[in-house]
Amino acid sequence: MMRRLVSLFVVAPFLAAALPSATFAASGKDIFLEKKCNDCHLVKAEAIEKKISKKTGKAKKGPDLSNVGAEQDAAFFTKWLKKEVKIESHFDKSKKVGHKKKFKGTDEELKTLTEWLAARKTKVAVTPEEEGAGAAEEEEEEDEK
Repeated sequence: MMRRLVSLFVVAPFLAAALPSATFAASGKDIFLEKKCNDCHLVKAEAIEKKISKKTGKAKKGPDLSNVGAEQDAAFFTKWLKKEVKIESHFDKSKKVGHKKKFKGTDEELKTLTEWLAARKTKVAVTPEEEGAGAAEEEEEEDEK
């Protein structure tokens, strides 16, 4: 009995390391998908496509984020996702816009997501249709994102 108990203590740490941890830190891409950011955005360089609305049959209006890190840093994205700043519209340069939905995740998730966005620096060709240039402007929402 003692021998089995000792064996268990020797093997247990290795078994625990092999199993997924409940505290496993999600990647920025995981958070992007979990929080449904791809309802409005694609990241073509990461093969993340926008979801098509079941209601309209079209993608929502939102730019590709493949190269967004070349324009802004993680600190900006934190403010953007908290709806603390506005920028020139990607689609209409005469308008100032804020993010449509306020981020509702944890501070850790926000940090991971914004660092991941800041690292997106791959320029790719995207069609206006992929970005939803023909989509109707959505109402601002405070839904969880």
